[in-house]
Amino acid sequence: MLNFDAVDLTQKTKAYVASVSRYSMDGNEGCNVFWVQAADTKAENRIGWEIMKSSAEMDLFDEFRRIDDGNWPKLMEFEYTHKAMGGGKAGFHIVSFELVEQKAKPATSAPADKTQQNSQNKG
Repeated sequence: MLNFDAVDLTQKTKAYVASVSRYSMDGNEGCNVFWVQAADTKAENRIGWEIMKSSAEMDLFDEFRRIDDGNWPKLMEFEYTHKAMGGGKAGFHIVSFELVEQKAKPATSAPADKTQQNSQNKG
């Protein structure tokens, strides 16, 4: 007999969160959490940030709302587990999170702003 209580798929990671949205339809409700990371600079078919989507329970939306100061993305540490998603695919399901003191935004492979470059070159 399999003992599924002995299996713990919970893990922790840090990531930048760009946005969180909530949904409620057809009796299903929850949150979508969108993470970002810098794209691989060697990837020929991608520029900017890679965007990943995770799920979370609806009650976490209020916790995200409490830390919303309009300044996103935010660096967070997540506890997550794997969960069956649509189409039989596995996905990340956020169980809890903690805001990490933010010192810098994620790097991007996008070119710097031309106005900023020109002002730096003049000084």
